[in-house]
Amino acid sequence: MPVQSSSWRKSTHCGPNQACVEAARLATHVAVRDGKRSDGPVLRLSPAGWLALLSSVRAGDLPGENSPSAAPDRP
Repeated sequence: MPVQSSSWRKSTHCGPNQACVEAARLATHVAVRDGKRSDGPVLRLSPAGWLALLSSVRAGDLPGENSPSAAPDRP
């Protein structure tokens, strides 16, 4: 199911090179994608999966150069 472009929101933790994560709230899931590749793959997470991802990001459990210290609870 394609997600309409108007429903995507960029992370408030975008890097200077626009290395952003975008999220969109769907009826029963949250969709996540790479902001630089709007035509690329989309990861669909359950609400519990979305909260688990945010928890892992906040805790610094995920590898990455620019791990933000906090992330919004909602896309």
